[in-house]
Amino acid sequence: MNSSDQSVFSLDTAFKRRWSFEQISNKFDASHPYKDHYVPGTNVTWEVFVNKINAEILKNSIYNSTNEDKRLGMFFVSKDCLTKVPEQNTYTSQQFAYKVLEYIWNDVCRVGREDWFDTEKYQTLEDLIEAFVTLGAPLSIFKNMSFGEE
Repeated sequence: MNSSDQSVFSLDTAFKRRWSFEQISNKFDASHPYKDHYVPGTNVTWEVFVNKINAEILKNSIYNSTNEDKRLGMFFVSKDCLTKVPEQNTYTSQQFAYKVLEYIWNDVCRVGREDWFDTEKYQTLEDLIEAFVTLGAPLSIFKNMSFGEE
């Protein structure tokens, strides 16, 4: 739970008053079970993707004063949303898109979406997900962002 979970803000505050808590590091280490799995349809690993998106989230703090809490966690998706080898798999691509792109579209860049995506080309989340699943280069949906793909 974090402050991005808007509907549980009161509950979050209640927990903080009643229990001790600690900040958990959001850095990959060698023991992460699927850090080297791939974003579907790409040669970009989950670790590289998360680190790049999180850097962009922190960079775009002008729109979002609580941007640190908007970062993707290492376990934001399960390994079922990723592929073990760089390959296109429609089902896995959809699962990834429904979880990750929906979060980025609706929560991370609700304000300033045009900095992340070509909003003339992708006017809706549905447009964005369809492009991610059907394009030969799924990560090209992101505007001015390089993930180091060849």
